[in-house]
Amino acid sequence: MKTEYTYNVKLDYKPGVSDPGKVFVAYSEIIKSFKRIDSLLGRTLSHGSSCKQTLENVEIGSITSKNKSIFEYSEAELSDEPEYTEENLQDYLVSSTSALFSSLSNGKIDSEKQIEDIQDKIEESAKNNNILSSFTYSRPSASEIVDVLKDVSESSATLTENEQISYITKTTNISVPKNIEVDVQKIENDMKKKIVTGKRELILKIKKAYLIGNAQWEFKHGKYSIDAKILDKDWLEKYHKKIEVIAPGDSLEVVVEIIEEYDKYGKLISDTYTIEKVVGIIPGEIDEE
Repeated sequence: MKTEYTYNVKLDYKPGVSDPGKVFVAYSEIIKSFKRIDSLLGRTLSHGSSCKQTLENVEIGSITSKNKSIFEYSEAELSDEPEYTEENLQDYLVSSTSALFSSLSNGKIDSEKQIEDIQDKIEESAKNNNILSSFTYSRPSASEIVDVLKDVSESSATLTENEQISYITKTTNISVPKNIEVDVQKIENDMKKKIVTGKRELILKIKKAYLIGNAQWEFKHGKYSIDAKILDKDWLEKYHKKIEVIAPGDSLEVVVEIIEEYDKYGKLISDTYTIEKVVGIIPGEIDEE
């Protein structure tokens, strides 16, 4: 199934003053930000939804592009008796996009509460437009919303007081705020609800070692890359004095402390590996990859 969603992105500028290079670069980045928003909303309808953006028209005067996003999803993602209309779906997409931009009006996003408010508004629109009952709807994740808002913030940062971006549909005209601060670290700290600490004996293949300082070494554990500091001072001293010698392809057998931080939804936010003891070196072969 396909759904088409059309809107305008307008850039007002001051002739004879605005820097053309900066204006067009910023405009291009902002268009990309809109596609990220469309993709986020498409995934709320269906995890398997794809989103394609096309340019339909460009008007002169101010720079106004008419953009169309085409969502494709399987009919299996609909309930047995879908209750939504095409008008409902359009209203859901417009109101959810508006909720994202409205959240930026005070110029700062730095709390979990602000992100939850956006999630609630999008979900309320899904409920009011029969999207919740018609699709296999999923609430947009906090991390996706933060990423989108950060993207909008960065793409509009180069605009000056002489330029203004607007999001325009048949029913909506919203000026996109400039100079927006999105404090990702503070939001993530707000969301950290659970920390799990454990120790494991692992065999880690060495990708990059350091002869000096206390930098993190780079390892490979199965398919995954891991960065870890080595706190075993006795082994490090032997390594620096070349008593312990490693060669390309070698691995370390180690005792590792692992700290995992989760948000309140159980999603892993970060993990930290610290090598407390090096048990030994395991000779190996260089990967052909």
